[in-house]
Amino acid sequence: MTQVQEKSYICKDKRGIGVMESAMKKTQLERFNEIKSSNKLFLTAAEIAPVLEVDAHSVRGQARDRPDMLGFPVVVYGSRVKVPRLPFVQFVESLPCSCQINRRNEESA
Repeated sequence: MTQVQEKSYICKDKRGIGVMESAMKKTQLERFNEIKSSNKLFLTAAEIAPVLEVDAHSVRGQARDRPDMLGFPVVVYGSRVKVPRLPFVQFVESLPCSCQINRRNEESA
């Protein structure tokens, strides 16, 4: 997987929120696009965590304790957690905030 360097900025928008937030969203979008264009059948918690903006350990814990709360199917065997790629992509695209991901994707094309 390609590492994407995140840029940090010191300027702030009208609400006082640093522009670094939008730079993080861009890497989130790039990671989602990598997953979307991948031909892997299953993803790891570490691969989907940046897209969901959570820690990989949180994904693993939720998958073991309450997989029904994730919103996408998971396969848990032993300490390993695998996520089917296509249902995960469909889940992210169905989120209300995914309109931002789709809009940014169209702008970059």
